[in-house]
Formats: sequence, C-alpha cells, structure tokens
Amino acid sequence: MLWHSTHKRSIHYRPLVWGRYVFFIGVLLLCSAGATQQSASDIPPAFPLERDQGRIYTVTNTVSIPWNQLTPPTRGASTPIAYPAIPYSNWNQIDLEDVFVRMINGTHIQSNQHGWNMAKPSSVPNQWKFNIPTPREINGGLVFTVRQTILAFSSKLDEQAALNIDWQRTWRDDIATFLEPSDFIESDHDRFKNGLQDALGPGKIKLSPHATAKTVIRYCIQNIESDGQYASSFSSTARGLKVNGALSAATTGKGSECDVVCACIAMLRAAGIPARPVIGITIADTVGTSEVPPQLMAWGEYALPNAGWVPFNTKRMRGTVSNLPLFEQWQGLGTLQWLNRRVPIAYEFVVDGVKHAYDAIGPWSWVPIYRNRPLPVPASLKAVPYYESPTKDVYVMIEYQPSQQTYEMTFVGSPGKTQ
Repeated sequence: MLWHSTHKRSIHYRPLVWGRYVFFIGVLLLCSAGATQQSASDIPPAFPLERDQGRIYTVTNTVSIPWNQLTPPTRGASTPIAYPAIPYSNWNQIDLEDVFVRMINGTHIQSNQHGWNMAKPSSVPNQWKFNIPTPREINGGLVFTVRQTILAFSSKLDEQAALNIDWQRTWRDDIATFLEPSDFIESDHDRFKNGLQDALGPGKIKLSPHATAKTVIRYCIQNIESDGQYASSFSSTARGLKVNGALSAATTGKGSECDVVCACIAMLRAAGIPARPVIGITIADTVGTSEVPPQLMAWGEYALPNAGWVPFNTKRMRGTVSNLPLFEQWQGLGTLQWLNRRVPIAYEFVVDGVKHAYDAIGPWSWVPIYRNRPLPVPASLKAVPYYESPTKDVYVMIEYQPSQQTYEMTFVGSPGKTQ
C-alpha cells in the first residue's frame, strides 16, 4: 500500500463607558462594509443532482474565550473575531433576515438582531464570515454567540446520468479554487499522485469523473483507519475540530474522520476533480436515523461538471462500499437521504486559515493566543506566554484556560419538497 511509509428576545445594550463609541463605530463600519456586498443568489443543483426534503433549523454556536487579562492577546483589540457562514449552496439556504450575533464582555452585552449586516465574503468562494468587533479591554473573558435559521436539503443523484458526464477542461474560477492545495489538504504532494496510480492502476485507467471520484474515495476509506472522531473535546464541550490533515493520514494510514475527508479531497484534487471539505453541525447519527446531541462534523463534496457539488460522507461509506460496482448507488455518496440533518457552516477548517486559529482548530478564528502555539493548545496546560509587545520577545506567563464551544440545533419545520 502506498499510503503507509432557542427563542428570540431583545437584549438591551449595556456598554462600558470606555467602549461605547469604539464598539458602535466598529459595528457601523463592519455593517457598512457588509451591506455594500451582495450575497450570493440561491444555487440549486442541476440534473443529475436534485434537492429533496428541506428541513428548517435554528442553529446556535456559543464560544467562550476565558482570557483573564485586561488587554486582549497581541493584535486582538484591532482584529475582529471571525465566524463562518454559507448563505447559499446546492444543499442549504440561510434566512438572511434572521441572524443574531451577540458579544458578552464580562457583565456587558452587545448584540445585533440583524447580524447579516456584519457579514462579508471570505477568501473561500461562496463562504462568508461574520466580523465580530472585539473590545480594547476585557472584563473576565469574552463569550460570543451566532444564531442562524438555516434550510437544509437532502440530495439525490441519478447514478447512470452522472457516470455519463465527461471530463471538463476548464472550470469557473470559484470552482477551480478547489483544485489547489489548502490547509490540511496537501494535494500537490507526490504521495497523492502515487496514490492515484495505485487506485486506478499503473496505466491510470480512463474513467468518467464520477467513476474516478468513487474509486478514489473508496481507496482512501479502505487504506486509512479512522478513529471515527470529528471534534476534540474538553469536559462536556467541544474545543474544535480534530484534524492533522491529508498527508498525515496518508503517511501513517490512520487519523480522525476529518483526516479521512481531507485525504479523499486531496486525491480528488490530484485527479483534477475540484473538491472541498464541508464543516457542519448535525443532530443525527452516522446512519441518520437516530438523534444525537448537536455536534461538529465534516463531510466532502466534489464538482460534477455542469451539475453541482456531489456530497459524500466517509463515515457512512466505511464498510459498505468495498465490493460494490461503480454503476450502483452507494450509501453515503450522491444520494444522501439524511443530508438534511446536517447543516453546513464552512468550507475550511478555520475561517481565514489555520494561522488565525486562537487555541484550537476552528471553525471560528481570532488571533493566536500566543506565538507558535500547538493546535489545540493542551487543556492541561497551566500557563501560556503573554507577549507584552507585538515586536519584541518580551512576555510574562499567565494562567491558561481553553476556549470552549457549545451548539444548539433545533428543528423548526419543513417547507415541503423544494425544487
């Protein structure tokens, strides 16, 4: 094997005297910037892909940052916290009129009932981000909340029609982006080129894009042992995503389920098929039939020419597709009856890139808690260096507590079948 070497309520502003005008100016500037941007129109898939069974959810993510110094981490006061959002895709829509953003600084609360005005496009196509202003002084830590109402769809795929679609020489820029290497997806490494030869044979047999994708994804699942985990935890709350990346998984032959997704995407990109991770929240188990507490997860998508993005769930496919013919429908790929139990929020593991991760791997970001921190920073660590100057290596050791995330995902209703 080549792999081995809640309800809405009004919250009144209670700003600090020192921060009243700073915060409002920051929000106004950010809202103005967001308001000048046109959010993407709905992006329904085309045949042989089809939406099915829309379900509406209220999704809430609350992040606690127990920073115990009056002054934020280096550059933290001038850097907004970023939180990702996918307003429209083949498989979801956000109600842009129902987005709530709140920042709590000690006992002081700032909120925005029209939170989409704080959003702007990120560097990743079709992904946006909320820029949440941070205060100049922190009173006992920060807690921010983002609440969205999101319509999620199931997916259907006509297998035979998909297999008949031929290769495409050029892609639109927003799709071609997902052919390039990115954080945790080192698709330009020789290991993935060699993996393609192993998966497709020495002559790299000529298959259609869809058949190639299925062959590549099956190869990765068969050759990488997964621990089944998506997120790293602390106590009863999530720290962030558990991911070392495609190259690590391909080299060691094992990793988290996020790593398996990364390896699949790296090989798809190496094969000339645009592919991307999808970071989301779910309340369903792997099969989709049982409800679980809201939690982070990741799946993948690859581009099918002139049709859209084909979703695939590596954890659902494990142990079920090893001997299936390419022309048959595979559980966990293309037709995902339970995709409407999984709400997408990002196409990258850390919004704005891993270099902006605070003390764990996203999906939100701010500034690194300290220089060259590991990700995640061990929860058992008692103290971390606090740099007193952005240009000098002068620091003191301060008490460390890890950031924590909690999620809520409440089913609201269904609009019925949407075409």
